[in-house]
Amino acid sequence: MRIGHYDIIDKLGEGGTAIVYRARDSRDPRAPVVVLKQLTEAAASDPDFVDRFMAEIDLCRRFDHPNVIKTLDFGSTENSYFVALYYVDGQNLDAVLSRARKKEIRFPIPFVLFIIDEALKGLGYAHTAKSATGEALGLVHRDVSPHNLFIAYDGRTLLGDFGVALLPGLDDTALQRLTMGKLGYLSPEQCFGEPVDQRSDLFSMTIVMAEALTGRRLFAPQGQESDQDVMRRIGEGARPDFRALNPDIPPGIAWVLNTGLAHAAHKRFANAQAMRAAIAPFLQPEVGNPLAIAAMLRHMFKEEFEGSRLSGSPLTF
Repeated sequence: MRIGHYDIIDKLGEGGTAIVYRARDSRDPRAPVVVLKQLTEAAASDPDFVDRFMAEIDLCRRFDHPNVIKTLDFGSTENSYFVALYYVDGQNLDAVLSRARKKEIRFPIPFVLFIIDEALKGLGYAHTAKSATGEALGLVHRDVSPHNLFIAYDGRTLLGDFGVALLPGLDDTALQRLTMGKLGYLSPEQCFGEPVDQRSDLFSMTIVMAEALTGRRLFAPQGQESDQDVMRRIGEGARPDFRALNPDIPPGIAWVLNTGLAHAAHKRFANAQAMRAAIAPFLQPEVGNPLAIAAMLRHMFKEEFEGSRLSGSPLTF
């Protein structure tokens, strides 16, 4: 199967609006594997959705940061559109945390802090991105979750999927206030349809951090809870005692979690750099570093890692 000038290797997944493949540029036999994201026929027939898809591409082509997945190419076929993205040879953080729970492994705190710090580097870069004329874009990711944080088998952390990012000037007011993102990782302002800014992303990142440190979901649906029940619970501001869930969490990191999860946006960290500064004293680079994380990931996903080597996926180390 070929899409544009890309030979399809296999399908990674499919959603309501796009199909995601692994692919390789047919024009160069030495070309690295890429992720190819193709709009479904239904999505490609919706002019508004195509406009949003192209806006996402236009936005992400400007990004050049080691902690942000790079957009490499885009094009169209007779009845659809596609974009080629850098392929992260590894796992998303959701898969890593799920595997850790299954194996009853608690992530070492220095590993978690390193991963979150790296993710915040990428998020901070996106938040401060500027237009070609030097104006601040004011971007808000709106979908920060473990599904969109990728851990490579060489220990790197990358932030991806800006498909629902808010970019003032591209979105009308109604679209800005739509609830975007994954249910368990929404900020209170997203739940209530209020205007969002970069502090909303930091709330979501703090949920990710809390889940990685405690090994349990924070706002996932419980029992027969509806989406509205979950959003109401997020909005009520109830937080667990993080040190009761994991006594190894330093008091200072518990403070970071409670600050990042403050109900009122003005009580949270002002930006990604401020959150990184609060985490910095607790980083242990001799323990939490790419080499150590790579070793753990390759052990946890031994079969998948060995399979990716056989398939010819790229590995930089």
